[in-house]
Amino acid sequence: MTAQSPIINYFRKRKTLCEDEIIFLNQVFEEKTYNENDIVLKKGEICNHIFFIEKGILKTYFINELGKEAINGIAIENNFCSSISSFINQTPSSENIKALEETKLIYINFRNFKLLIEKFPVYKEIYIKILEDYLTFTTWRLESVMLMDSRERYNTLTKVFPKLFFKISNKDMAEYMGMSPETLSRIKSKK
Repeated sequence: MTAQSPIINYFRKRKTLCEDEIIFLNQVFEEKTYNENDIVLKKGEICNHIFFIEKGILKTYFINELGKEAINGIAIENNFCSSISSFINQTPSSENIKALEETKLIYINFRNFKLLIEKFPVYKEIYIKILEDYLTFTTWRLESVMLMDSRERYNTLTKVFPKLFFKISNKDMAEYMGMSPETLSRIKSKK
């Protein structure tokens, strides 16, 4: 990672970092590239990493024994992704994480993450802010699925994530918004 890498820029937008804090990031974060449709985390595995998406898109989803999928998250470039509950508790994940296109991840393992936030309190502050943003977005998403009609959900998400609709399939987008692909097609055709 360079001093201008996306993850360093992400942290710098939230807090001022000193040279030691940046050097340590380079020591504890690693990089890996996944191809489209590669599984990053499989249900039942312990999520031992927090991923930062430098390039690409990840989806997190549940799947039942009949193979029915329910997407609970889509993470885009310059954002973090993980199976939060599995990572925090170091227990088997109830969800899967999959790359929707060629994806470059910068990641940190659980042990190094604990070391990072213990050694440099600035990263603990950033982590808390990331969790707060995640909880705020998750609450909004639940509210939108429960209270907004399909058209309102579509209009809101296209405003919040305009580029996302060009990068993922209609099936995945419909599933993420809690509607059928046919409903999504009808809404898009009326635009």
